[in-house]
Amino acid sequence: MCDHVERNKGSTRSVGNLLSALKKGSLLIEEDWLEGVDQLRLMSVLSELKFEDLSKSRRKRPLRLRELVAIINGLNLSDPVELAIAVMLAVGHDGLLRSAELLSGFKVRHFEWNHECNSVRIEIVRSKINRSGDSEFVDLFDYGPYSAVALLRRWFSLHELWNIGEARVFPAIRYGKLDFSKDPSYSWWRKVIKKVCGKIGLEVKYYSGHSLRAGGATDLFVCRVPYYIIKKMGRWKSEAAMLYYRCDEDVKKEVAAAFTKLFFSEVGWQGGGI
Repeated sequence: MCDHVERNKGSTRSVGNLLSALKKGSLLIEEDWLEGVDQLRLMSVLSELKFEDLSKSRRKRPLRLRELVAIINGLNLSDPVELAIAVMLAVGHDGLLRSAELLSGFKVRHFEWNHECNSVRIEIVRSKINRSGDSEFVDLFDYGPYSAVALLRRWFSLHELWNIGEARVFPAIRYGKLDFSKDPSYSWWRKVIKKVCGKIGLEVKYYSGHSLRAGGATDLFVCRVPYYIIKKMGRWKSEAAMLYYRCDEDVKKEVAAAFTKLFFSEVGWQGGGI
């Protein structure tokens, strides 16, 4: 099955789709499907394939904090529409949110602030992985004026959202105006990401809404946050979190430093030519 997908230049998603079709076909002709153990083995293979997946949709470049600061610096935060964009960018990055989560229709009641309003817990009712209806939670902290918490605090105060539990937090934006009766659309958000990236000189074709999740994870990896914490923060059930470590400069720097240290400590370089 994997060979078939590879020959046809497919991706991990293609393998999953083919697997689903085979299962449906087996059920339709009343043939036995795989035993439980074999199904687990197959799921394990699919998880491993993610590390080799060359699908462009999974390889968008990360929007890291340094790019977000440049983007937000270029926005007029006194304009409610541009402030909304800044808030969504920061929440997507700091919370390692998927686009589907960011645009899922958050209500004020999904945000639990601490007494000092310098941290907030966001409840995610449904996500790509969590389809059972059980809630997941993301904790955000104030680390500066462009952090998600600082911008959210400003947003909540501007629209007096603090005590309106059923009010939408992120409204739709139509014709330059906020519409709190609807959720933002995927097509609008994709256009926004490309527009703000283009304004700071990034090549827009390499960026999408998923770049925020990749950027947040990459920043945590570069800061040497333990892998299990990053995995927990991003709510990854598999080892797919490693797909989000996308900082080639960091890899080169660490590899060069490691080999240099090894050379001097084990070879005992005394100087001179080779």
